[in-house]
Amino acid sequence: SSRSGKRSSRQPCFRARPAAQTPAHTPTENPRGRGSAGLMASQTEGATFADVAQKEAQVSASLAMEDEAIAAMEADLQAAEARVELAEARYQRARRAIERELKDSAEAGAPAAGATAPLEVPDHLEADREPTHMGSHTAKNAGARTDKEVSSEKWLAARAAEGRVRDRATKARERLRR
Repeated sequence: SSRSGKRSSRQPCFRARPAAQTPAHTPTENPRGRGSAGLMASQTEGATFADVAQKEAQVSASLAMEDEAIAAMEADLQAAEARVELAEARYQRARRAIERELKDSAEAGAPAAGATAPLEVPDHLEADREPTHMGSHTAKNAGARTDKEVSSEKWLAARAAEGRVRDRATKARERLRR
């Protein structure tokens, strides 16, 4: 029997927690407080402490190497970000200088220092120009043929024109390579 202020020697001095409040142990925690090596030793049957310690050392070494690799990658990333910032700053300076130059030259009426006259296209690059189209889009003798025949001929003519343009462009590229 229990007394009002004191506990009986038969009653436990702690109350058991309900299952929802009991902390779940992670695989690296040991409920006995011996660290991860103690847990691994208790989990592997027949393994000696030296084997477990060696495995723990290997894991620690591989983690240390991964940490070094990550640190090196972070340093590379920071260096790359710094280079990008410098390039952006140079770009902004150059853009402002060009804008000022264009604004000054527009006010003065003179061509800008970077502006060039339109280039003349050499004869061997004529193939790159757009082909001239016929003024009339109607086929010859269209009244004597059906609409299907006329549209078929138009389609064939368009495909042939595309082929000719493609051939001319290929020949022009080959001439430039030589």
